[in-house]
Amino acid sequence: MFVHMRDQAFFKTLFFSGDRAGDLGQVKTPEILRFPDGDGLLFNHIWGKTLRDGSSNLFDIRRNKNPDICPVRAIDLYVAFAKRIGIDLTGGFLFRSTSSDGTVIDKPFSSPAADARLITCATARLAGLYPSTASDLAVL
Repeated sequence: MFVHMRDQAFFKTLFFSGDRAGDLGQVKTPEILRFPDGDGLLFNHIWGKTLRDGSSNLFDIRRNKNPDICPVRAIDLYVAFAKRIGIDLTGGFLFRSTSSDGTVIDKPFSSPAADARLITCATARLAGLYPSTASDLAVL
């Protein structure tokens, strides 16, 4: 379930941010600030393929009126679920990888891993085996 929640948050954030998958996977939680009104998140991304000279990539994502595609809601659900199962995302990488045995580890979610997950999710979704929206998980 952790992987599903991470994937929902990651891919929705990727779509709305326009960031590179490999760079988004490198985001650390302390690089993110919540807007005072809760309407969005501000990312001050300081490391990535195009940011090796010490510069930063500042971008925001806003709440979307449609909760099924809202990246802020997806991140909120992901962080809450992680906390519920004992994974502290307040430090380290926001989007965590998993080891071969499924253990969540504090390593970045890589671009090749994201590509593989997108293919897996799309294939499962087309087969009707994967929840289509975060609201499908609201019963958790």
